[in-house]
Amino acid sequence: MTKPLKDFLRWSLRMVCAAGLRSRSRPLQLSATGPILILAPHSDDEALGCAGLISDRTSRSAIVHVAYFTDSAGRHRNPALAATRQAEATAAMATLLVPADRLHWLGAPDGRLKDLSDEERRHWQVVLAQLISTLQPRELLLPSRADGSSEHEAMFRLVAAALPAVTHRPRILEFPVWSWWNPRFLWPQLWRADCVWRQPLGAHAARKQAALTCYRSQVLPAAPGRAADLSPEFLAAFATSHEYFFETKLPHEIHARPHLPGPPSPPRA
Repeated sequence: MTKPLKDFLRWSLRMVCAAGLRSRSRPLQLSATGPILILAPHSDDEALGCAGLISDRTSRSAIVHVAYFTDSAGRHRNPALAATRQAEATAAMATLLVPADRLHWLGAPDGRLKDLSDEERRHWQVVLAQLISTLQPRELLLPSRADGSSEHEAMFRLVAAALPAVTHRPRILEFPVWSWWNPRFLWPQLWRADCVWRQPLGAHAARKQAALTCYRSQVLPAAPGRAADLSPEFLAAFATSHEYFFETKLPHEIHARPHLPGPPSPPRA
């Protein structure tokens, strides 16, 4: 299949999915003041998936926390990249009026969430349970488990496994990220969700664009002749009039998965 044909088919399916999202969704209703917790596997997931919602909430003086689950150091464990991504995320959230003291850096290893050992899974379950228990969010937003990303799916499962240890149970909303680019993953989410919600971008579209621009290491080529990690074509998939969120009751089998034997161990120092 040629690239022009592949691009056309991707665009066509995206338009079909967008029409389905518009027809099936309802206006999103959230708590007036929060707290809201956005849990991003990597820095930039929050800007791509729900920057408009963040901007809307902070403009209404709601409390918004953003937690970055991995260090975004890449598969090759580049400390300089991790520091760059953290600085970019801080700047991006400042454009959305999220203060630095409401950003949380958890430091899980980037690129290997699906390959964590049982001990590592237990550790990160405890970290997530402690974060949720401390912040007590009314709503917890994170990328969709069916987003076409093994990292997004793995983090979702860690969150689901952590929730039984949390007394305060937040409402869970999932947002698409990579499935906007690969809409064959978006179509099933549209019909499987119990509820689909929409958040208009409107005046917040400019802030979303400003937040994405802060991620220079992602949206600009790393060197002459190299493509940016997030290409202009990829970013164009997020130029929508609304952001969408899926609300589905967590299936029992996620909590009951046997891959985490034994009681959680305390966090490592």
